[in-house]
Parts: sequence; C-alpha cells; structure tokens
Amino acid sequence: MEAMKYTVKIPDNREIKINVPANIPKDDIAEVIVLFKQPKDLNGRKDFNSKINELKKAMNDPYFMEDISEIEKDFMAVDIEEPHYEI
Repeated sequence: MEAMKYTVKIPDNREIKINVPANIPKDDIAEVIVLFKQPKDLNGRKDFNSKINELKKAMNDPYFMEDISEIEKDFMAVDIEEPHYEI
C-alpha cells in the first residue's frame, strides 16, 4: 500500500483534484479519505462548543481514563504521607 498526504485550502467551487503518481496502474482501486480540521472561531481558535465536545469524548477514551487514574493514585499517596519538616 502506498499513501500520500495533501493539505489543501477548499476553493470557491468546493472541488479538490488529486494527482495520482504515474506508477499507479490505470483502473487500479484507490481509497480516498477527506479529513476536515476542527472549526475555529474568528480569532483562529477552536470554538467553545468544539472544546466541550472534545472533553466529552475524552471521558470514553481508555488512555485518558488510565492517565486520570494514575494521577489520582499519585495524589492519594501524597495525601497519606506525613510531613518531613520540623517547625
């Protein structure tokens, strides 16, 4: 399998043309996936709703939940420890 990546600006006619390398045989099958960047506000930042949606998705992400669990364990260990300083 061969992969290519292009980043293009969507033109007024909303059409994107893909140039296929010459080494790809005619009538070969290609899978094309189009990914769009997250919406941004007028200042070029992600809008509030898209940030909230990303946070909601994180709650179902096993890696995120594993990280939160590790941090929680670290804080539990710190909370139990006695201070090692003298007054």
